[in-house]
Amino acid sequence: MVNTFPREGWPLSALGLPTRSEPLVLVLGLARSGLAAARLLLQRGASLRLLGLERPEGVEGEQLSELVAQGASLRLGPHDPADLGGVDLIVKSPGVRPEIPFLGAARAAGVPIVGELEIAFLAADGPIYAITGTNGKSTTTAWVGHMLMEAGRKVEVAGNIGHAFAEAVLRAPDAEFVVEVSSFQLEDTLTFHPKVATLLNLTPDHLDRHGTLEAYGAAKMRIFRNQTASDVAVLGGDANLDAIAGAVSARVLRTGRLSDEAPMRTDEGVTTPAVPARKAVEVQAGTMPAHAGRPDAPAGVFVRSGQLELRLGGAAPVPLLPVSELALPGEHNVQNAMAAAATAASAEVPVDAIVRSLRTFPGLSHRLEQVGVVDGVVCINDSKATNVGSLEVALAAFPEPVRLIAGGVGKGQDFRPLAAEVRARTLSVHLIGESADALAEAWHGAEIHRAGSLADALDQALALSAPGDRILLSPGCASFDMFHDFEDRGDQFRALVNARATARGGAQ
Repeated sequence: MVNTFPREGWPLSALGLPTRSEPLVLVLGLARSGLAAARLLLQRGASLRLLGLERPEGVEGEQLSELVAQGASLRLGPHDPADLGGVDLIVKSPGVRPEIPFLGAARAAGVPIVGELEIAFLAADGPIYAITGTNGKSTTTAWVGHMLMEAGRKVEVAGNIGHAFAEAVLRAPDAEFVVEVSSFQLEDTLTFHPKVATLLNLTPDHLDRHGTLEAYGAAKMRIFRNQTASDVAVLGGDANLDAIAGAVSARVLRTGRLSDEAPMRTDEGVTTPAVPARKAVEVQAGTMPAHAGRPDAPAGVFVRSGQLELRLGGAAPVPLLPVSELALPGEHNVQNAMAAAATAASAEVPVDAIVRSLRTFPGLSHRLEQVGVVDGVVCINDSKATNVGSLEVALAAFPEPVRLIAGGVGKGQDFRPLAAEVRARTLSVHLIGESADALAEAWHGAEIHRAGSLADALDQALALSAPGDRILLSPGCASFDMFHDFEDRGDQFRALVNARATARGGAQ
């Protein structure tokens, strides 16, 4: 698939809007994605007006200065509707809430609003494989990229996972793009059209932004909006996605288990406990009971009798590898592996490259990552766990109870359904951030400790621990009350663990 558009008036002509030789585009929000979109727009001949509440620091501040030096106008502070004068298009950063008065004034004036995802799509010449879902997006996106690299393809992995999609297009517009996309980004799309669109799962998240699970799901569904019968939609085995299979225009591939038996495997001493079939559906799309044992299972990638197999085009199933040989442990990573393999197969990656990657993919930082050992206590960084579902997956990944560090910005989630799991799977809970009171109330009966900082929480947990215990940072919440982002939170945790290990005689 090649995305084409007329050079004159780009990107307005591509969006079906009135054109002129040098459109005026207003970029709202000056963080990573906004600045990347601005650089791409400037390269493609647009005039730029940049709006932000404050000047960013560090690398982003330097990038902003470069844009201004190249002719972009800049206004910092509260947004004034007067700034809409002459504007042909607004490119909104995903962190900017859609209901702010400035955007209401833009809609009233008839100014179209899109996001960086849309702008990058219009400029990309190569095919796009887009991945979304509540949990597992980053790991699956990176795993698909790894599979394409194993096949020797020119690939850019971008989106929420690292550098912005627009940045990847600036670097290599003719690459194949594996892009992690969020509900916030999908809200601001009009023509976005991935060749392969993958939806892993759908559980409550970002309800502080979307309001309801239905609205959140509708935003996720926009990933399929412009697909046709020549495209592919990969859907996880989550029962919440069954109805979607008949509602998309693309050819559908599914993932899941073709038996009712619950998984159990051991990797490097970590055993994933058996999960009842219904519980697995609720948590992380663990089973597909509707197809259990049936020879007419739909096309896709499935686990049967402990083996991953690929089913495409009515041909005989192609065995990939035993689940026990997957590079990453945990039932959630079985789900991620199946989705990655189905996505890569849809991108015509050879089976041998898919299998190599399933065995060798190194995983990502901040996802159940062991970052150090202090006096025999293993410290695990799962900072990417920013919602209830991913926290539940993390707790289920260990055979023995852990000392849990949790808290942050709660995003409107209900933590009460996790109470029994927290009581059963933790030795102690150390709460940080603005959601600490809500978590303490929701998890009544667990051993609760309050901490003023991440460092305090780690020190509390270490003081209570014996050699062989595990301290798990799996916040279940966003990070923005105390950290720049989840990566900053995880990096600070790693640094704190390393400092304590060094002070007590060195990391083990």
